[in-house]
Amino acid sequence: MQTSNDALITKIYAEKLGYFKDEFVSLFTNKRQAKKMYPIINRGTWARVYTVRQILLRFLAANSGKVNVLSLGAGFDSTYFWLRKKLGEDKTTADHINWLEVDFHDVVKQKHDFIKDKEKLSSLVGAFTFVDNDLVADGYKVFTCDVRDGHILKQKFDACKVDRTLPTLLVTECLMIYMTGSESTGVYNWIRDYFTGDFVSVNYEMINPDDAFGKMMVTNLEERGCQLLGIVDCPNVEAQIKRMQAILSTGEASRLKIECLPLNTIYNTKLNGEGEKTRIERIELFDEFEEWELL
Repeated sequence: MQTSNDALITKIYAEKLGYFKDEFVSLFTNKRQAKKMYPIINRGTWARVYTVRQILLRFLAANSGKVNVLSLGAGFDSTYFWLRKKLGEDKTTADHINWLEVDFHDVVKQKHDFIKDKEKLSSLVGAFTFVDNDLVADGYKVFTCDVRDGHILKQKFDACKVDRTLPTLLVTECLMIYMTGSESTGVYNWIRDYFTGDFVSVNYEMINPDDAFGKMMVTNLEERGCQLLGIVDCPNVEAQIKRMQAILSTGEASRLKIECLPLNTIYNTKLNGEGEKTRIERIELFDEFEEWELL
């Protein structure tokens, strides 16, 4: 719950300053005051949100038919609602998306309550049921489960008639890093075996625990009771790539593409589409360049 709240708080403040537009992100809290964040946090939050959403839009553009989007450890993420608003009146495209989220009981219950109580959210979900702490609507489903329990999730997916043959985008943000290496590999394995169509995975997590920034990051998180259990097995770019190669090597080699980039590399080389990077750099004074280069 704490990590879900942390991600939400940073997004709310960055959105308030104008780093990105998402009128739904603040609807997943009852707090009226946005907590102030440092510019380096705001810029990193924008880079994370913008990157994941650009990958999502490109995935949808590359697949004109029905698709699955699976977000594990989704927390209070508002991307589904942002996407529905962005698609606007194009209901055909919206109906092609089967959006699946998974998180722990308390998070799912709280997210359900926000959706139920706020018309701006419920109107985009449509009619839904909430049984055994699972929210199920036609194109939007939020399941209560430990993501490591693949056999349970597969039963839930089957009960909701999830089409495993469709192209599937897997989104994991700051999730696998909180598991041991064997646990995260187990999660990837059951997902790989369940979904048989074209598969795309985007994973955002911390690396490089041994440089100055990494040591400070690990210490700060451990002091808050958040252990990065997976950083031992996947501490750097090379280890991240090797993990995914091992997991996905059963597929067609000619169609397998794995790329791992540090956040500052993505920021410097990938994110100025439509002049967005230029725009956000004008929002507030930024002088944390040395720290930024370590991200």
